[in-house]
Amino acid sequence: MPPVIAIIAPFPLPYGGMAIQAEKLYKRLTASGVHSVCVKSNAEFPGPLKFMERLRGIRTAIRFFLFTYNLLSIREATVIHIFGASYSYFFLVVAPAIIMARIMGKKIILNYRGGEAEAFFKRWRALTIPFLKTVDVITVPSAFLKDVLEKTVKRKVVIMPNLVDIETFRYKERSRLKPEIVVSRQLEPRYNVACALRAFRIVKNAYPAARLKIAGTGCEEGRLKRMRGELSLDDVYFLGDLTHHELSHIYNESDILINASHVDNFPASIMEAFACGLPVVTTRVGGIPYMVSEGKTGILVDPDDYESLAAGVIRLMEDPELAHTFSINGRVMAERYSWENIKEVLFDLYSLR
Repeated sequence: MPPVIAIIAPFPLPYGGMAIQAEKLYKRLTASGVHSVCVKSNAEFPGPLKFMERLRGIRTAIRFFLFTYNLLSIREATVIHIFGASYSYFFLVVAPAIIMARIMGKKIILNYRGGEAEAFFKRWRALTIPFLKTVDVITVPSAFLKDVLEKTVKRKVVIMPNLVDIETFRYKERSRLKPEIVVSRQLEPRYNVACALRAFRIVKNAYPAARLKIAGTGCEEGRLKRMRGELSLDDVYFLGDLTHHELSHIYNESDILINASHVDNFPASIMEAFACGLPVVTTRVGGIPYMVSEGKTGILVDPDDYESLAAGVIRLMEDPELAHTFSINGRVMAERYSWENIKEVLFDLYSLR
């Protein structure tokens, strides 16, 4: 019987780091001839219940019921690949998926992600560790999370990096930059896009022609749009959720990516920027210092330090040689995370050889 891989994860829409990675994995496995099925943690409501998607609390309960019911479909699978994260997602998605897969006697691969893992496991250790110990393999996308999980669970953790679609995110060499800046994060508090707006105000003073494009949506969108007006920033554009192809086009039009997150792990947006040859200025939080090398692939600043974030952008504008170095080295880094390299690790875990 040929192997069947069940992928348990959120899938677009909406777009988000985990959903995009799950979608990429499913498409790549299918294209490689591996039979895969999807179990969406963000299950769509059937027609008669569609209106309940707008009701907080109720929609969570209904989605949990739909998800657990859909878990029955994993009985045809040989390997269960669970995309994991912290807090409510762990208890509403990861834990039920592990229980169901274990009852059915399936091989379980937990692909854990999220920059809040250390705080989460410290707080909820008694409830979470038994689940982490019962899975067959734990994988993480970064050395940062590998350290956190191995200290937490006291077992080996495998690094399986995020997949970068280097065919979609095409390289464009850069040296002399235009003040065309992009932020590609969901508009949630942890990603601190407000700090990026404050930094852009400083850049705008130095380069009046500067423009900032923000790709993503979230609960802070209204506040950030009001802040745009308060800072008198006419050249800030909110683009909403974008497909990969739309996002690659925005990267192609831009020359610098900035990231101001408070909490992070292995942001796909930085790797996508690397693939496109975009120099990066980012905060040094979570797993980011494991992927961005100061002076080689990007500039690292302290969290919430919008002045240093702006100074990093201005430095790149004034130093074409440094920008060129980042552009070349970033692409080399991104190519390590192509499907051809990632699938070697993945197929071994799936026992497909």
